[in-house]
Amino acid sequence: MNKDPESKEVLRNLGVAKFRGVSKDDFLPVFEIVKKAGIDITSYRYK
Repeated sequence: MNKDPESKEVLRNLGVAKFRGVSKDDFLPVFEIVKKAGIDITSYRYK
């Protein structure tokens, strides 16, 4: 997205240079908080 001129403008307006790939490990802190809160994310009903 950061190589396309039109998309680059959108990213610039958002204050973002580019997107990067993420892994499950990047979300480990979130998973830990969810677990401590007693939430089962496999069955949680999002509103």
